[in-house]
Amino acid sequence: MHNFYFDESIHAGLGCIVGCVVFSQLDLTPIVGEALSEFGLDPERDEFKSRFRFQGDEKARQLRLSLYSIIRNSCRIGVVVLSLNEREQLGSYAVKLVKQILRQSRSREAEFALYVDEGIKLDTETFTEDSRSVAAFSDCNSKVIRGIQLADLCAHTCAMILKERHTGQKKIVRVPGYTDDPEFEMNLGFELWARLRYNFFGKERQFDENASQSENAVIDVSGYGLLVSPNLDLKLREVVSRTFGEMYVGCIH
Repeated sequence: MHNFYFDESIHAGLGCIVGCVVFSQLDLTPIVGEALSEFGLDPERDEFKSRFRFQGDEKARQLRLSLYSIIRNSCRIGVVVLSLNEREQLGSYAVKLVKQILRQSRSREAEFALYVDEGIKLDTETFTEDSRSVAAFSDCNSKVIRGIQLADLCAHTCAMILKERHTGQKKIVRVPGYTDDPEFEMNLGFELWARLRYNFFGKERQFDENASQSENAVIDVSGYGLLVSPNLDLKLREVVSRTFGEMYVGCIH
């Protein structure tokens, strides 16, 4: 059985909720547990939370990079953005996003599971889409279903990317190991986008011999790995579409 894991990041300043579903063909619970143990944490008692502050804590920063690596190597992601007053509908939006992904998927897998974080309620215990069955689990403990910790990281990351695009305020951070220069710096939103851009559910465009190399290196995410609430503020909806509707997957170096 292949699994979807869902969590959210609430941002009153942006006026929206960003939810992310992380999909993997692997059981992420032991994989995330190994990453936590590697950095001296007890997976039964401790967990990663993106709201934790990492400044000055090198071990926590390395753990976050390790979790990004799991996402990069083993996961696909989808994102949903909804208005603050739709918080009670978060579970239904999670189901809508999974259905949208399955509708566009070529996977032959017949059975899936959806796990959502504590506090998120689903109004169904099972649903189907395109002859695929999905067992749905509400109110899951992310210390037990640890793939939710990756969904938490993705939701927070996508919210930070969206915040930078929406406000235009860029935070410059040092990114050691990105180049040969240990003092290399870039804006935070770009650095976060670069970590996730390959993993969004999307549709590759048909190669166009008349288009440039960079134009051919764009995938469509809208309608695949992106779901936007029609109740979201129009201006913010446009920013969401510009930010996540298409994804450039070509070379950026």
